[in-house]
Amino acid sequence: VPKEAKIGEKPPVRTKNETSLKSGLVLWGNLTCPYVQRVRIALVEKKIKYTFKIVDVVGEKSPEFVATYARAVPCHFRRPCVPLLEICEDSSSAKSNVVIPESSIILEYLEDCSLSEEKVPSLKPNDAVLKARCSLFVQLFLQEIKPLTYEILNAAKMSALAAVVERGRRGCRMLDAQLQLIQRTSSNGASGGESKSDELKERSVNGFALGEFFSVVETTLAPHLQRLLFVAPKLRPELVNAIAKP
Repeated sequence: VPKEAKIGEKPPVRTKNETSLKSGLVLWGNLTCPYVQRVRIALVEKKIKYTFKIVDVVGEKSPEFVATYARAVPCHFRRPCVPLLEICEDSSSAKSNVVIPESSIILEYLEDCSLSEEKVPSLKPNDAVLKARCSLFVQLFLQEIKPLTYEILNAAKMSALAAVVERGRRGCRMLDAQLQLIQRTSSNGASGGESKSDELKERSVNGFALGEFFSVVETTLAPHLQRLLFVAPKLRPELVNAIAKP
């Protein structure tokens, strides 16, 4: 793994020039989809050049996008969706060899680029146990917190809204415990064997899940937290009163 990918060190100073992969990338998406935003955040953090093509997810999709999606998922009854990543052997050519759907799969591909491309930083820790704990944190968030935005917007009564808030409190307590587990520096190391806690020693109280290292945790969670913390209260002003109640 490139030295730049190591957790626990301060992020390397990056030049203004973006890192370019050997293959050109084309990302199909829109500006508001949280799953597209995940991918765009990862691309920015990894300093990977790409071309962004806007898809009208409300109206009729362009024949070019539909045909491109069909190359990734050759199923006529599946509705084409974003994000969609094209990988071109020649960045100047419109013809691509590989098409990847689904944000989680695209993020895996971009992470693999950190292993094959010398200047592409990783968004995952090197330690296997720490990596697993981060994955569990993300999974718990997606299960316990992500659905709250939809439930808040669709709660018909204040009692239903209050119940959603209480579930959110329980979910946050669960995540807080998991976050402390991720960030805990153990004298025996993160894996419980020989000391591997160097990755955790640079933790900052006001930093990210892995201290000063921006990771896959923030990449995945940020778009959904944005909706929960900023969009939901705007659309449901009474949410403030529900939160204020003990």
